[in-house]
Amino acid sequence: MTGYDGTEQLAFDDARHELAITTRAGAAVRVFASPAELTGQEPLRSGLTYVGQTIFATTDRSVVVLDDHGQVLGHAAGNEVHVMDAGHALVAEDEQHATLYDLATHASRRVPLPAPYAAQAVRFHDALYTIDDARRLAVLDPDTLRVRQTRPFAVCR
Repeated sequence: MTGYDGTEQLAFDDARHELAITTRAGAAVRVFASPAELTGQEPLRSGLTYVGQTIFATTDRSVVVLDDHGQVLGHAAGNEVHVMDAGHALVAEDEQHATLYDLATHASRRVPLPAPYAAQAVRFHDALYTIDDARRLAVLDPDTLRVRQTRPFAVCR
């Protein structure tokens, strides 16, 4: 799978029990042993997320968070990883809870989701944006994920 910034690719080989990072052209960047939690797992394209030198590997039990050298940074309940921007990812646990990761500091915190669509938010500057249940643009508070305001979409002709 291609990393979030588009410059590198990540491959998982359970037979060799390793992860490999290459450039888009195929030149090796590094190869390292995958953690024991991934033994017997087959994270497919949607089961691996590579962003900000951090790897999120979805297993049948949780999401294993690794750095780009294979060191386990933590675990998160849930099975859906959403990239908010190059520095933040959200692991949705269910429709009401998620874990927010700051990829620069590797800090994480569990956050309530005021609505299921909040897990799909993307960050631009100091705000989060998503599409709400009424199909409007919703501007979310970056700390609480609560809706600050909504804007209707305009049809351009």
